[in-house]
Amino acid sequence: MAETQELETSGYGEFDYMNGDVYIGQWEILDKLKKRHGHGKFIHNLSGVTEEYEGEWNNDLMEGYGVYKYLSGARYEGNFSKNKHHGQGSYFFPNGAKFIGQWENHKMSGRGVYTDPYGTPWEGVFINGTFDSTIQKRLKAEYEEEQKISALKTVASAQITEMKKVFALEKKTWKEHFSKFIISNLEDVDRLVGEPFARWEDRNGDKWNDVLTQLMDVEVRILRNKEESKILGERIFAPQLQGAGQVLEYIKHTDTRKIELVLVNSESGKWLIVSCTDLAQKP
Repeated sequence: MAETQELETSGYGEFDYMNGDVYIGQWEILDKLKKRHGHGKFIHNLSGVTEEYEGEWNNDLMEGYGVYKYLSGARYEGNFSKNKHHGQGSYFFPNGAKFIGQWENHKMSGRGVYTDPYGTPWEGVFINGTFDSTIQKRLKAEYEEEQKISALKTVASAQITEMKKVFALEKKTWKEHFSKFIISNLEDVDRLVGEPFARWEDRNGDKWNDVLTQLMDVEVRILRNKEESKILGERIFAPQLQGAGQVLEYIKHTDTRKIELVLVNSESGKWLIVSCTDLAQKP
């Protein structure tokens, strides 16, 4: 009677795949298929260049501790779950930066330390791959503030230009067209800034035109907070850099003249003149 030979259900070996990939390590028959299972080394062929993983496998997936060397030169050393960085791990970037900490679903997530290419450590909590710390929040807030200020500088320049256009029209229409920059509806601004407000009648059209001409080359002051105001002071009621209520201050002082102009972003979204001062100075 012939002796029945038992088939191996696990072992150690080398497997060469048709695409050039190579696996060297432990294997096991699972679900009637021979799969990478246990400790092993996998070399992934990418058109003649390779990436490499050496570590633990579970049912043909990277699972447990391992080291993955990426094509870019980056390297990950730590825990894997279902082929992804998951758990405690260290990632070394090609530029010299590194991250040591918690990972979730292939992203930095949890407490960790990121050290930038210059050797500066950033310690804190990472959420979905993004550094979330007091420093990071402050830097983000500062960046967003600078973006708002940059946009407001563009607006400020455009407003002076728009007001100047009025005086290129027929002189008899100046008051009519300039009135759109004058506060006429108090409800549009009374929660934002306080009286008194500038009027067309404060000076004639030629003088309004001259004031604007003088301010064309002035760098506008974008208020970050009410306390920064050099003109209105406590007459500003609204927080700054929040949209409606934003104040722009134009200031030009010379030995012989003092010119100050203030605009506010009204409730309706229009930029209106709050105050305008044009005084002669004694030399």
